[in-house]
Amino acid sequence: MRAQLGQRIKPTQLMYYSLRSRLLNRQTIKRAWEVGEKHYDLGNDFYAAMLDQRMTYTCGYWKDAKTLDQAQEAKLDLICRKLELKPGMRVLDIGCGWGSFMAYAAEQYGVECVGLTISKEQAEFGQRLIKKACRLSFGYRITAMSMNGLTVLSASVCSSTSGIKTIVNS
Repeated sequence: MRAQLGQRIKPTQLMYYSLRSRLLNRQTIKRAWEVGEKHYDLGNDFYAAMLDQRMTYTCGYWKDAKTLDQAQEAKLDLICRKLELKPGMRVLDIGCGWGSFMAYAAEQYGVECVGLTISKEQAEFGQRLIKKACRLSFGYRITAMSMNGLTVLSASVCSSTSGIKTIVNS
């Protein structure tokens, strides 16, 4: 059952498709936002029906877990331990989704997190999660900035033990 691609694909075909992909690469900033709208902005209720309570969109760590929530908490803790997070450290979470890692790391390890997402709905959910994670909030600021030609909002909420920032498209 070998594919025998070397015999089936001619060098000229390979050059053609390689050149075509370089010239017509659809991976643009604009397309990233479009994909975000079509995939991640299907509605938080849709994802809540199949994800854990934190809305973690990656595989859990099932070594000692009996539920999805336990598996996700175990995974988040494993990541934090592998990163050797300490209070006061800063973390950049690119593709932060609903902010589950940021909230966990801020709550459990006292770090400050900055997250980037291309999803408006994930960002709105993350903003609510931030308020939950920072129950003792004393500061709040919103600033607008431009990133790669796109306007994004940066919201920051801090408490005495944790801080989380999210950067979202407006």
